[in-house]
Amino acid sequence: MRKSKRAFSFALAFSLLVSLAVYAPVAFADSSSSNEAFEYEVNKDGESITITSYRGLGGSVKIPSDIDGKEVTGIGKAAFASCSQIEVLSIPVSVDKIDELAFSGCSKIKEISIPDEVTEIGKMAFANCTSLEIVNFGDKLQKVGDYAFMGCVSLNKLILPDNTENVGQYAFYNCKSLEKLGELPNIKTIGGHAFENTAWINNYKDDYIILGDGVLISYRGKAENLTLQENIKTVGASAFLDNKTVKNIKITKNTKTIQEGAFESSVLETADLSASGVSIADKAFSDCTQLKEVKFSDSTSKIGKNAFKNCVLLKSISLPKSLKTVESNAFNACSSLKNINLGSGVTVIEEKAFENCIALGMIEIPENVSKIEDDAFDNCISLTRLVIKGGPKIGSAFSSCDNLEEAAFYVGTVSIKDDAFKNSKNLTIYANSGSNAEKFADEKHFECKRLSDFEKKSYVYKGMLKVDEEEGFSGGYTFIVILIIVVDCVIAFSVSAYVLLKGPGKKSMRHVKKSESRHSAK
Repeated sequence: MRKSKRAFSFALAFSLLVSLAVYAPVAFADSSSSNEAFEYEVNKDGESITITSYRGLGGSVKIPSDIDGKEVTGIGKAAFASCSQIEVLSIPVSVDKIDELAFSGCSKIKEISIPDEVTEIGKMAFANCTSLEIVNFGDKLQKVGDYAFMGCVSLNKLILPDNTENVGQYAFYNCKSLEKLGELPNIKTIGGHAFENTAWINNYKDDYIILGDGVLISYRGKAENLTLQENIKTVGASAFLDNKTVKNIKITKNTKTIQEGAFESSVLETADLSASGVSIADKAFSDCTQLKEVKFSDSTSKIGKNAFKNCVLLKSISLPKSLKTVESNAFNACSSLKNINLGSGVTVIEEKAFENCIALGMIEIPENVSKIEDDAFDNCISLTRLVIKGGPKIGSAFSSCDNLEEAAFYVGTVSIKDDAFKNSKNLTIYANSGSNAEKFADEKHFECKRLSDFEKKSYVYKGMLKVDEEEGFSGGYTFIVILIIVVDCVIAFSVSAYVLLKGPGKKSMRHVKKSESRHSAK
């Protein structure tokens, strides 16, 4: 196990101990199941209550279905935490909510029955119930929270109801005796490490570990070039975390979801996601420091927070037409990223979306973008040219873009925050007369010129717009100009070289011979 996992386990265990110490019960000399042993709070409806604390002696405990004439419908946060003297526990059928840490550390309980009305088991609700062997789940259970049964080392069999769709991260982590799982036919989301260090997963033989409705929770094969099986609908959280084998991944049209951290810190070099409008969750490809190319489908509508953060070799991206929001930190610290096509669908660029993209030289913001949030392009130190085609609300989006020289505003309704261009000392703003951009330039003492001057200066601008749309290229106006100049120079040089190598033409040679004849006659 990696050092980071050991550190995580230690930190989590320490956190749990602290939590349990805070909520540790004080025993009173009353009956273990009498109403006086339970503290509660009245729910918002005024008619039901939630148990908040148990102050009994343990042993065999039956939680009452009502107290003081009010129905018990919930078990509150850490209500029974560290009740290590409870051996038998009965939860009334009236309960529909089991909150986080509710029974954590009840180390002597061997069997639990979850009432049918419970739809969600809270975070760490039964964590470290080390004697727990059997859990009978209610039929309406939809979600098992993060770390819910972590460290239940005696749990050996798990049958979740058909209604269960979500299992949280580390939900059954370190349940070492867990050998058998039910079919889990409707599972759609499985958090990272949910079944890690269980007998079931440790003894699994196939390369693909797939659960429920096509959820890939882990890949153990050795392929460098991998096309996912067609029965995989979801790439589960952390399925390829730290994978050191797969370099090129391709999904099929059946894969619809890539969950949080699915490929995080792997050695991926290319990711072909073009076959499906796959939804990409937070951190899905973060810290893939070898990733050089990613292809999106135009029907992809979500790229989550930190999705490609710190992909330092990624040079060019063309965002899907269906994407509405570039979420915060999505491409943060992609330090080689030079070319960005924001696509025709993006309306919001969230904070720090492209922060620290230090190779980005030029960016065009399409007219459909309505908002650019704070620090969206912060510290893009190579950015020299900015083109705003629409009228977005601009926050402190371009602070620390020290080398920004030109910003062209095509619409006069732009709202610009005072420090939007902080540290851009040599900035010239191009705008229409009377526009907000012109007013902003005057107020902040930036040089301001007519937009027509910008268009005259950028004589390939309109052609470049067409290139951008067709080829997904952005950030290269200057490149095209240089290319044209280079081509002209090459042609001129070639012509000159040809003349020098071939020498004077026939007419010129005849003229030379005649001249020599005259000199001879004299």
